[in-house]
Amino acid sequence: MSLGATYSTNLKAMRTGGQLGQPLYSEVTINTFIADALLKYRGWALSSEYLQRMVDDPITMNSEGDVRYVYTGWGVNAQLSYLLPSNYEIAGRYTRVRPGTPLMAFERPIDEAMAVVTRYVNGHRVKLQLMTGYRWHDGAMSLSHARNRWQGMFQVEFGI
Repeated sequence: MSLGATYSTNLKAMRTGGQLGQPLYSEVTINTFIADALLKYRGWALSSEYLQRMVDDPITMNSEGDVRYVYTGWGVNAQLSYLLPSNYEIAGRYTRVRPGTPLMAFERPIDEAMAVVTRYVNGHRVKLQLMTGYRWHDGAMSLSHARNRWQGMFQVEFGI
């Protein structure tokens, strides 16, 4: 079992991501809280994360009315997986991201569910992963929602 938590403050940040991202039009103070947990037992693994970013006034504007903002709000991510003796792993993932109230004009709530199959090769030095899932906006899982979509990805990871 592993538990972790962190809190950070970025005073007078001038970029949308703190040190990274587009330049903001005025300084902001960014407060970030992250907590995570991992439990592994006999091939099973359960992991979860909670993230929250807070800024008193995340929206900045220049004299022409152009807007740049720091993404505020919260998100959770959870995964349950099982590693088979054959070095195949099956997993289910769920993610929920909610923008802060001041950003509702710019960002929408997002949910995502994924099914994942992973094959580990040469121990765990090479990972082949196939993911498929569904992403929906505004809490509406409907296939007819304009921004909702099915998605898939294949990735290869080489370790040292």
